[in-house]
Amino acid sequence: MGIDIDLDLSKYPTLLKFAESSAIFTAIRGPAGSAKTTNIIKIIILRGMAQSPGVDGVRRTKWAIARNTYAV
Repeated sequence: MGIDIDLDLSKYPTLLKFAESSAIFTAIRGPAGSAKTTNIIKIIILRGMAQSPGVDGVRRTKWAIARNTYAV
């Protein structure tokens, strides 16, 4: 079973820079509707799939996502 995740960030230079970061903690903000949440979820899935499995063949990863929505 192959998983194909389209992560073409050429339209989103800020998200591209975010995706390329290897920092332990990252944050991103931008206008509503700019695909932040969708692409961050894709990035998390891809990083999890790229992780080497443990001795039991399971890839373990932990993530925390915090969102703050405020009235404009």
